[in-house]
Amino acid sequence: MSHLGYIEDKDGNLVGLNYYCSDFCNSEHNVNYAGWNGCHENEHAEYCANCGTLIAPSYASEDYELTETI
Repeated sequence: MSHLGYIEDKDGNLVGLNYYCSDFCNSEHNVNYAGWNGCHENEHAEYCANCGTLIAPSYASEDYELTETI
């Protein structure tokens, strides 16, 4: 599960997403942070836009291996 930060153009249209491992990382990195926006399923592994932590997919859609522990 991931937290999302929306990237919008000047007209307010969604043009991209930043993935975050936690609400803390979202609030620290996202200049447009507007409150908790977590618990989103992600189909593929993504890296946190703030700290670089691997965010595992919500379901097994691809092979990946975690190589370090926190």
